[in-house]
Amino acid sequence: MLQQLKKAAAHLPIRFDSLGIDFLAVSGHKLYGPMGSGGLLVRSELLRTNEMQPWLFGGGMIAEVHEDTTIFNDDPTERFTAGTPDVASAVGLAAACDYISSIGLQKIAAHESQLVSALLEKLQALPQITVVGPQQNRVGSVAFLYEGVHAHDVAQVLDSEGVAVRSGHHCTMPLHTKRNWIATTRASVGVYNTIEDIDACIHALLKVATVFGKYDAMEDLYQEVLLEAAENPQNFGELETYDTEWNGFNASCGDKISVQIQLSGDGTIADIAWKGEGCIISQAAMSAVSEAVKGKAISDLEEMTLHDVLPLLHFDTISPGRIKCCMLGLESIRKALAAKK
Repeated sequence: MLQQLKKAAAHLPIRFDSLGIDFLAVSGHKLYGPMGSGGLLVRSELLRTNEMQPWLFGGGMIAEVHEDTTIFNDDPTERFTAGTPDVASAVGLAAACDYISSIGLQKIAAHESQLVSALLEKLQALPQITVVGPQQNRVGSVAFLYEGVHAHDVAQVLDSEGVAVRSGHHCTMPLHTKRNWIATTRASVGVYNTIEDIDACIHALLKVATVFGKYDAMEDLYQEVLLEAAENPQNFGELETYDTEWNGFNASCGDKISVQIQLSGDGTIADIAWKGEGCIISQAAMSAVSEAVKGKAISDLEEMTLHDVLPLLHFDTISPGRIKCCMLGLESIRKALAAKK
């Protein structure tokens, strides 16, 4: 049995030998270590009996190699180290573990419990926020829904205020699907956070209502043209007759686009209609793109790139995390046309 405790390892003491499992996986960056590093604890019997066999191969993990057979190193620390080890990440992860040990997990847990309790209390006081999961006794993070605003848009506004959160499915797409959540926003705390950080997060959340309420404090990111495109989308609906269709989906945050296309005799796009749900950028981009592709040939669409879509939204650039949102509409149109072929 494999148990991953990537999020718990930096917050709570863990006794591997008391869990009754074969493998325990932890993530380095959750322990304040280098990204891409991590650890796998293995029940010692699996190593002693060779029941667990190597799956990566390279120099250092073998004792002998012949044309028709290979004998692996008896030492488990060598047998599962294929090729040149990532020494820098290992040293960084060890330093992170030393850092956590120097503070003490009990002290970390007490500090973070105070922060999470404050975050929960303040989030629950906001009428537009619905906390996802337990309403008390949380460890390390709190996920929530903001009524009427996609999680990616919430995260973008918070980022403009210097508050870093995660948005999307958080590796729990089946749960989001079952609950009919398009995406959620997750705020996490660590040893470096303070009560002032919690207050900054709440203050930034209040700005979301300002931005999406279209008051005078409109930010450049969500300028009038973007909100207008999302609230009054072009070509939104269904066609009575069409030649091809496609249901597009952005797995990273749950954006959905369903498109129907009617082709003319010369193969150009005669008409198009779409429906969808998701972040404001995905919906506004589809609105603008659907109008821009009318009358175009299929070859024209194959040459369109992100640099053709951004001007339709009056954007010069966009953060890497939002590119899939911005391109979902165009990709859905392309796939609908490819399905017709």
